[in-house]
Amino acid sequence: MVFRDSLKQPKMKVEDLEHESPVMAGLQSHVSLQLPLPSNQNLRISQDDWHLLAYLLLVHKTNTKGVGQDLLDKEVRALTFGYMGLNGKKPIIVVRSGENHGGQSSDNSLLPGLNDDMALDILAWSSRSNYPNLACLNRKFRSLIGSGYLYKLRRQLGIIEHWVYLACNMMPWEAFDPMRQKWMRLPRIPCDDCFTCADKESLAVGSELLVFGRELSGFAIWMYSLVTHNWSKCPLMNLPRCLFGSSSLGEIAIVAGGSDKNGNVLQSAELYNSEVGTWQTLPDMNFPRKLCSGFFMDGKFYVIGGMSSHTDCLTCGEEYNIET
Repeated sequence: MVFRDSLKQPKMKVEDLEHESPVMAGLQSHVSLQLPLPSNQNLRISQDDWHLLAYLLLVHKTNTKGVGQDLLDKEVRALTFGYMGLNGKKPIIVVRSGENHGGQSSDNSLLPGLNDDMALDILAWSSRSNYPNLACLNRKFRSLIGSGYLYKLRRQLGIIEHWVYLACNMMPWEAFDPMRQKWMRLPRIPCDDCFTCADKESLAVGSELLVFGRELSGFAIWMYSLVTHNWSKCPLMNLPRCLFGSSSLGEIAIVAGGSDKNGNVLQSAELYNSEVGTWQTLPDMNFPRKLCSGFFMDGKFYVIGGMSSHTDCLTCGEEYNIET
């Protein structure tokens, strides 16, 4: 459900961001931002990740000989699996100092001893909190993380990891990882003062966080990429608007109703595809409505409530079937 308001109230929304789901809220600040860079001591793979790797290897009945010795670069010490078994539901890993089995290392595979398809499946199950650390291991990992492919693979595998994105008043956006109980400050939006002070709306879709507002030149949409960790301008809707209902499902999002720049209440709707960065006009709703709420349920988009004019409230809802 989407809650939307002026800057006087914080707004928050929980979404399935790219089946990764940032959950968002509207807020802002004076503190400058930079993403925390991983320190050397953070480069070690966590015990939970070893458990996960062991479990996936067992499920796939993979030969584990040599796995781990060249997992990191040659200069990085790693462990090899000596024996792996399951005790109930939790994998047990017995490790020993690794030797280079066969006397040669593989510089072409992500995880030595595994083909890349299997290695990618394993990496996709790792928390995206680990992506900055993985990108520091070597060039191949850095290229993989920077390509954004793991986000697409996670969507295909149905991996859901909820994050919360919020901002308030003049503070910058911040991200919260509920699983690891960690906060991260995002860079400031390189917008003008008008956008900073005006009312804003937010939407998480695919691997992007969209923030809607007004600049001196008119409506604007700023986009934060989870892949590049940077803000950039997002293409405007075919009919720019504010005070709309919205929700996302994987890599797509729908905005419905709202008001145009002249204050007219709209009954049009548009679909945004984050994979290609384009807006597509959908059939009009049955009623014009602004200040409405939107959500996805069972693969369909719903918009409920709102106002059909400056004085008339709506108590009805509408359903849009994407397939038909």
